[in-house]
Amino acid sequence: MVVLGRPSVRACIAGLVLAAIGQGVRFWAAGYIVKSEELTVTGPFAWVRNPLYVGSAMIASGYAAMTGGWVVWVIVVPAFFAVHGSAVMWEERFLRSRFGDAFEDYCRRVPRWIPRLPERSDRTGGRISWQRLRSNDEHVQSLGTLLVALLFGLKLFLALRNVHVWILVGG
Repeated sequence: MVVLGRPSVRACIAGLVLAAIGQGVRFWAAGYIVKSEELTVTGPFAWVRNPLYVGSAMIASGYAAMTGGWVVWVIVVPAFFAVHGSAVMWEERFLRSRFGDAFEDYCRRVPRWIPRLPERSDRTGGRISWQRLRSNDEHVQSLGTLLVALLFGLKLFLALRNVHVWILVGG
């Protein structure tokens, strides 16, 4: 996307906002989840069952916005849901087998993809843990988000200065 994109100032700002919000959602979720050990139902998991994927979708949308073109959306959205949708299905099978009725009840109360305001009773309990966020390696993922945003920013800067850089791959 960076190589073929034609970012504008407006597209980069919109994309950065989306990516920043998405990364914030991922930080929030990574600070709550205890993977494979417990069924996490508080924090962002009270709003939507897959907040890490929702955050990733926002980040991918931010990248698509930064390209400045609509064609990327036609590729990014289906590709995202093909890859991440299958991961969600696998994870839900695992959670169903691991947590049984508790997971089924959670699925009835909380939507898979589109966040909704949780019931008052679902908003209580659990706290974000910075140690958990680190152990889930979210800081590493965020560096990737930052790197891509910086590459788009560099491309925009060079375009505004009318500097053309050709990247040859493979040769």
